[in-house]
Formats: sequence, structure tokens, C-alpha cells
Amino acid sequence: MRHHLRITPLSLRNRLTISVVLIALISTLGVVGAAFYYIRTSALEDLARDQMQRTVAIADAIDQKFITRRALLKTFANSLVNLQLHGTAQLQPFLRGQPALLEFFENVAVFNRSGVAVASFHDPGSIGQLNVSDRTYFIETLATGQGVISQPIRNRVRGMPQVVMTEPVHDAQGQLVYVVNALISLDQPDFLGELADLKFGKTGYVFITNTHGIVIDSPRKSRILKHFDAEGGHNEATTRAVAGFEGTTEGVNRLGVSVLYAFKQTRQTNWIIGTHYPRAEAVAALQRVEHFTWLGALALSLLVGGLSLYLLRRELAPLDHLRLHMLANHAADHYVPLSTHYEQDELGDLARTFDRLMAERHQAQQRLSASETYLREVLRHAGDAFIALDRTGRITEWNHQAERVFGYARDEVLGQPLAPLIIPETMRAAHNNGMQQFTQQGTGPMVDKRMEVEALHRTGQRIPIEISLSAMDRGDHFVAHAFLRDISERKAAERALALSEAKLRGVTDNLPALVSHMDTQERFTFVNSAVREWWGMEPDALLGRTMREVVGETVYPIAQAPLKRALAGERVEFDVQRQIHGEMRDVHNIYVPDMDSEGTTRGVFTLSINITELKTVERKLALLARVDPLTQLANRLAFSESLPQILARARRSGTALALMYLDIDHFKAINDSLGHAAGDEVLEEFARRLQAGVRSTDTVARLAGDEFVAVLENVAETSVAADVAQKIVDQVARPLFLVGGQPLHITTSIGIVFYVPAEPPTTPVELMARADAALYRAKAAGRNQFQF
Repeated sequence: MRHHLRITPLSLRNRLTISVVLIALISTLGVVGAAFYYIRTSALEDLARDQMQRTVAIADAIDQKFITRRALLKTFANSLVNLQLHGTAQLQPFLRGQPALLEFFENVAVFNRSGVAVASFHDPGSIGQLNVSDRTYFIETLATGQGVISQPIRNRVRGMPQVVMTEPVHDAQGQLVYVVNALISLDQPDFLGELADLKFGKTGYVFITNTHGIVIDSPRKSRILKHFDAEGGHNEATTRAVAGFEGTTEGVNRLGVSVLYAFKQTRQTNWIIGTHYPRAEAVAALQRVEHFTWLGALALSLLVGGLSLYLLRRELAPLDHLRLHMLANHAADHYVPLSTHYEQDELGDLARTFDRLMAERHQAQQRLSASETYLREVLRHAGDAFIALDRTGRITEWNHQAERVFGYARDEVLGQPLAPLIIPETMRAAHNNGMQQFTQQGTGPMVDKRMEVEALHRTGQRIPIEISLSAMDRGDHFVAHAFLRDISERKAAERALALSEAKLRGVTDNLPALVSHMDTQERFTFVNSAVREWWGMEPDALLGRTMREVVGETVYPIAQAPLKRALAGERVEFDVQRQIHGEMRDVHNIYVPDMDSEGTTRGVFTLSINITELKTVERKLALLARVDPLTQLANRLAFSESLPQILARARRSGTALALMYLDIDHFKAINDSLGHAAGDEVLEEFARRLQAGVRSTDTVARLAGDEFVAVLENVAETSVAADVAQKIVDQVARPLFLVGGQPLHITTSIGIVFYVPAEPPTTPVELMARADAALYRAKAAGRNQFQF
């Protein structure tokens, strides 16, 4: 006979008891564990901080030893200079008379510039024999003229590991004559002194490497002058220290032992001071305390669990009575209120709450029914059509607006599949496939989006609609809720707008101007086809881009201010010159604000017209208006414009100028006797001779009739102006003028005013008046001359 083991489920009371015991156990162990984690972390931080402080102190002590020895060497070197000691005969006895040096160094020797020993405290036999000129530290001392501390090296004579400190000796002229070498042995404790015996824990120790990884000091003297990885294995902590790391870290040494490290580089050398503290020794005492505390925490947890078991069994007894009452009411047709009295505690609250919930349940069912009725009325009066579908794609709700949009009554469509009613035949396969994915996953290309599609009216007519579809999760499947809107009128308006825009583009594309529209963000919303000829761009390429992006930082500042004014509601017109396709073009721009019915600016209409030909004609006319047509000299208008500028230049530069007022002597008699044509020939030739008498940078003009002016700028003194005036008088008088084939003797009179900026300010009119007065003096003096 076979028996099956049946496991009886634990009651709530037992489960709660076990849970409380477990919570007490876990809480106690968790608190103890967290406390010890904090204590362990703090202890390790304190250990690391103390280890680092001691390491820094060791590095500082070593730096101080080097500083002390450097001062001693400098004093010794200065003594050689002050006593003017030279050669072995003087240096060796003096060196032997300094036994205090041996308290700090293994040996002290003096070498000449060639690297040959000339004195040695311990090794007189090396004098004249030992040469260190190839040693790096010696070469570096000669090159820099400064004392150095060498890399760890092996002594050539005795083979011991050592470090050499050098100190140069300069003569009175500052020339380096000797180099003092002081040896520090690395395998003797003299240099580190008491630092060599420092311990961290029982077996921790201090070691020294340099930044090249060469061991300088170690409890194992055999490792000195070797790379720290030379004996195999790899120490990541020391590798980091050699790469520049300073501080504390935890790592595993090459023997696999977990170690607390601290590293600090000395300031005087490239030595790295490292301290090695086995982790097991550092935390040994803490681990013993942890062990006993864990045992106590476990005992406390068991005691709390036993006490909890007793208390829970006593307090949860009323819960059994409530459970039996709930089971009895579940089987009954109607709810029977509680008859057992419950205390004013949590279980009593639970029992009384159960009574209230049962009563409220009936009320909630009534409210749900009323809510469904209310929602149906809301949907019936909604502005959009509403359609709900079940998991099979059949209609479960169809509001009044749906009846108006699609022509089907609600009673006709409830329970019917949607696709044959309003989905065009060409789209039904895609609709059915999409519904399969939708009902399973609640996703699809139309879910939670607002999209425009076509649907069928009852008459078979296709109508454009806007649909917004959402998914409602029913647990094992999804159902669809859709709001739909007939957008036939909107589409008709869009078509009308597109037609209007096409007409606008047809008009603007045939205008001989660049037409555009920008919104308030200065982004182009319309550009006619003239942009191809103006900017070499397609109209569509400008849409959405700002004016700054299109015209660039060079041109945009010109249009920025007018554009801001137009956006503020002002009509603006302005002209500008721009380089288009390699040629300068004059452009007349008109900016007109685009205002809505309320007077708010929506953007700016712009019109740009090429007025280059018009401007060219204007400039030519302006030029003709300023040139005398007979002599091709500047006329009175041009001279009136340039004279104030000439005076301003003279004031700025502080240089003098001379203004000459000239006319032709007896010119009226020439006109009267020979005619005006002969007078014109005289004027033309006079103008040529006048221009030939002045510099090309001087200003010459014909004012009227036979009156001329010449302005000489940057004139040093009056004698220069007098020389020029005399030259003009001579050139006019000789050779004779040929007028109508007949020789004619022509002379001129000149009035000169010399203007110095230091004089009181004068106006162009005053200057001309003074020159005119000088001219009359020249004529009164007999003509054919000049007067100031």
C-alpha cells in the first residue's frame, strides 16, 4: 500500500509567527552587520589615515636629511672657494681635516672638470686614477652648474649600492672648477637611521623605490638596485605608485598576501616612500570582537522569536472568529451583521469595516449603473463621433454624432463588424491585420495618434475623417475607443487655400522683384522664384529658415534694424548695396507688416527691387553736375563741397595749406575782340597750364568765366606757395597761346591766402574772401603777378 505525503498549509497565525521570528533575526543580524560594516570601514579608514600620516612623516624626514646634507656640501664647497684651495696638495689635507662629513656620508671626494679625482677622504689611491666623467650625475652637474642627487648606482671600486650627491665649486669668476661628490650607501642603516627600524604591525615595514621602479631600500637588502618585479610576480599597488599615485590603497603582494599600502614621493628626489602593512594584522583585533558579537546577536534573535510566538498566538485568536464569520456570509444569500463583540483595536476595526464594505458594495453597483448611463448620454451629445470595438472588431458603442457622420442608426450597427460598414474595401485587409495586433498588444500605427484617413458613408461615398484611437486594457486583451470627425469642410478650405497660394505664386513669380514673407521669428514662410536669380537657391530650401541663416552674418546686420521696425508694425523702405553673383547690385527694399484683424503683427511681407541701373544713372548725373564741361575741371559745386573737407584735413593733420584765386588778365577784351569761341580756347589752354603747374594731389577748379582756384595741401611755408604761384605765372605767359592759328599773349593774376591751423578758425567763405582780396591787390599792382 502506497502512502502519499501531504503537506498541510501553514495557518496565518503560524506564518505571522515565523515571519516575526525571521524579521527579528534578520533585523538583529542586519543591525549588527551594518554596525560592524561601519566600524570596520571606519577602522580601516583610521588605519589608512594613520599609515599615510606616518608615511608622509617618513618622506618629510628623508627630504630633511637631503636638505641638511645639501647645506653641508654647499658650506664645504664655499670653504674651498673662500680659502682658494687648488690641486691635490691643498685639497686632500683640507678634506681629511673635515671628519664631520663622515657623520653624513660614506665618503667625500673632489673631482676636476675632466672627472678625475683630485681628493678623496677614504680612498686616496683613487686620486688621479678614478674618472667619473661618464657618470650621468657628473655630466648633469657640469651642464646645469647645480648640485644633483643621482639615481641609485653601484660603486665602481667597492661595488656597494649608493646614491651620489654633487655640489659644484665655482671660482671668483663664476667658472666651475671642481665637483664635490658625496656618497650615501644604500646597504647601510646610517642614512635612514631610526627610520629603517619602523614597523607596521608585527611584520609590516618601510621600503623605498624611485619612479623607475628601482628598489632603493628594503628589509631584504638583496633587492636593492633591482626592479621591484625582478624576482617574479606582479604588484599592482607599487606599479601605480611608480606611475605617480600617492595615497593609500589595498592590494595583493607578489606572494598573494592582502596588504594595506601607503605611498608618498619625496620632494628632493624621485624616491617613492612605501609602507607595507599586512591586512590580516591590521584587522585581527576587530575580527575577534566581530566573532563574539555575532554569537550574541544570534542568541538574542532566538529569544525575541520565542517571545513573539507566544504573544502572537494570544493576540490573533479573534482573527479566527472573524474568518469563520466571513466564510458563513459568503455562502449566505444576504449579509448577516456581526454578532460577536470586538475590542476597539485593529481586528475590531477590520470587522466593522467589513460590515461597511458589504453595504457600500451594493451602493457602488447602483452608482456604476448610473455612471454608465451618464457616460452614454455624454457620448451621445459629443461633437465628435465615438465608436467602441470589442476584441473581435465588433461595435459595442455608436453615439449620435456617428449616426450623423456615417448614416447608420445605433441599433443597426451594435454587434456588427466595423470593417464592412465604414472601411473602404482597399483598406480592409490592413485593418483586419492591425486589429489582430491591437487586441493582443494594444499597439499599432494609429494608436494614441491623430491621423487623417478616408471612410465610407452609408451611401458608398468616401469622406475624409480625422481619427484619434486609444487602447483600453481588459487584462487578457485590449478593446478600441475611437473619436472621429468629418473634416470634409476643412479639406475643402485647404484646397481653396492651396489654389489661392498657387495664384499668389503665379503672380509673384512673374514680378521682376524678390518677394517673401517671414513670421515673427524671422523664418521664411513664402519666397517667389526670383530667389533663384538673386541668391542661387530653390524657394523650398528657404522655407523654415531664418533670414540670419540665409543671408549670413555679413548682410544680416544691415537688414536687422528695418526688420525689427516692420515686426513692430511700421512700413519700412531702405536702399542697400549687395554683392550678388560677383557684382555689386543696388537694391530697394520695402518691408510691410502683416497684421491680423486685431492689429497684431503676424509677420512681414518683403519686396526687393533691383535698382542698379537707376542708381548708375543717378551717380553719372551727380558726377556731371560737379565737372566743368569745357575744362573738365571741378566746378563751383564740387569745389564748395570739397573745400570744407580740405580745411578739416588740415586741422586734423596740423599742416598748412595755400588757396590761390586766379583769373585771366583782360579776358573780357579777348571775348569782345576775338569772340566767345576764341575765349573758350583760351580757357581750355589756361586750365591745362594751371593743372601742369601744381601737384596731382592738389585741387584745381573753375568757379565761373575766367575765375579759377587751386588749393595746395601740406605746404611747409609761404615760400613754397610763392614758388608754385610764380611757376604758374611763368607757364601762362610763355609760350604764347595759339588761338585760331594766331599767337596771343596771355597773363594771369593770382591772390593767395596761406592758412595755418594754429590761426583762429576760419570758414570756407572767409578764406575765399581773403584770397579774392589778394587777387585784387595783384591786379592793382599791374597784373601778371601774385600777391598774399
